[in-house]
Amino acid sequence: KLAKHNGVVSLDEPELSIAGRDSERVPFGTGPALIKIGQHQQALQDYRYYHPKSFKALGRLRFVLNNSAAEISPERFLARLESSVSQDHVLPDVLDSLRFDRFLLHCSKQALHGQRALAAFDDWFDAFTTLKFVHACRDLFYEDLPLGALIEHGAELPADLLEQYNTILMNWSA
Repeated sequence: KLAKHNGVVSLDEPELSIAGRDSERVPFGTGPALIKIGQHQQALQDYRYYHPKSFKALGRLRFVLNNSAAEISPERFLARLESSVSQDHVLPDVLDSLRFDRFLLHCSKQALHGQRALAAFDDWFDAFTTLKFVHACRDLFYEDLPLGALIEHGAELPADLLEQYNTILMNWSA
């Protein structure tokens, strides 16, 4: 919601840390996820996380959009966007599952391009659609992984989390 009104800024380092707690107040989110993790006998091996490549695909989509936005005319914007997306090995199928064609049709009908098209995309590609994007990546291409495999696949974990993970592994095997 915030991104639709004021934009989102990436920080160089976190300024706050959110601690999770078990909760059943809502059907999804951190509380239910912690309960689900706690139900595993060997959570480090059994619980699965989204594959890092899903987030790289999300980054590629944003890169394509940002680079296509410089086009002068709506027609050239749409053509460049479609061409760039079609060259990717993941984006066409994932975006197809999200009905991206409807967004492109909307841009075409409204003659949107440049910053106006990016703003329309941000309205359409909200948090829920972002989650659907990650789930489509999982369902179509990148299977969820246990924590150890995330590290093997180059997931960039914060130093404190990596240290906690290594401590748990050492104590587990002792």
